[in-house]
Amino acid sequence: MSKHPLIIGLVGGGSGGPLTPLLAVRTEILRQEPKAEFLYFGGNSLPERQLLSKLSLRRFHIPAGKWRRYFSWRNLVDIFLTLFGFFKALTVLAQNRPDTLFSAGSYVSVPVAYAAFLLRIPVVIHQQDVVVSLSNRLVAPIAAKITVALPESVKSFSTASGLFRQRKISKVVHTGNPVRADLLKGTRATAQKIFGLQADLPTLLVLGGGGGARRLNQAVTLALPKLTQVFQVIHVTGADKPGVLVSNPRYHVYEFLKDELPYAFAAADIIVSRAGFSTISELVAREKISVLVPIPNSHQEANAVYFFSKGAAVVLLESSFTTDKFIRLLRQLLFDAESQKYMRACLRKLQTPQAAQQIATLLTACARKQKI
Repeated sequence: MSKHPLIIGLVGGGSGGPLTPLLAVRTEILRQEPKAEFLYFGGNSLPERQLLSKLSLRRFHIPAGKWRRYFSWRNLVDIFLTLFGFFKALTVLAQNRPDTLFSAGSYVSVPVAYAAFLLRIPVVIHQQDVVVSLSNRLVAPIAAKITVALPESVKSFSTASGLFRQRKISKVVHTGNPVRADLLKGTRATAQKIFGLQADLPTLLVLGGGGGARRLNQAVTLALPKLTQVFQVIHVTGADKPGVLVSNPRYHVYEFLKDELPYAFAAADIIVSRAGFSTISELVAREKISVLVPIPNSHQEANAVYFFSKGAAVVLLESSFTTDKFIRLLRQLLFDAESQKYMRACLRKLQTPQAAQQIATLLTACARKQKI
């Protein structure tokens, strides 16, 4: 344990996807270093407010533009927004001097990481998705360490990191993806009390994502009359709530779950979800039978295909999504014991339970080195 408290900077922003690994690592750092202090650099989105509301850390709002890979006049505006974010981050970092900075990928990470680099604060980044994010690709050249969720991502950074030229990097470490420890603690019995579930009825959990998923939410609402003939449904809509709330004793709708989420996972026989990597990692950790419905034309499609190729999930693309196909697929999964057994075996092969511990140890080592 360090003689002086370590100060760790965490960089999030936007959805809960880049944030949940940070929180998992923060919990592990506190286990190793109970006096550690944390600074959070990010935005002011609903998932951030919900997930950070009860945590002891100092928060700093850093503006950052979105790096669009297509022509838009907003790209010009966002260049100046990112520059403003850089100078604000530079001021905050100079005043608070964290020992190291950790990001799991977000637009906010770019100005904050470069400000930290200028102040000689070591930067550690974590790559979750199958496709390397643009923000991580931009920060990789100045990162002291790069941790990756998938072994295949080591090669991605080794052969294609750097902004203007390719170069090999030996600082890439495969750790797996950190999952919040509290997500593993929920029990089915407690879940039945929290959500008012029937013990003898299968439970379907639908996760719309931190920012919501309008088309997925609408599809579930339309399918409810047939779905509730077989399932009781816990529907987490995200910020984008359905236009019509259905009154049905077997339908339980929520905009967001925080402390109750581990119990929703415990209760679920099948989970329908977007294909953000943080959520998929939680499905893997709890060995949950799942149907992934990725956001079209996004990095989520690559995530979904990867886990489908490993036998760990079923994928339903929005382009081929129909209510009848959706219901038929869920029925088949529910009553196919052999497929469920095979999928759970595949999920176990993908688990990385030491990911948070490995990253926490790496971060504390970087932080201690700064104090020497």
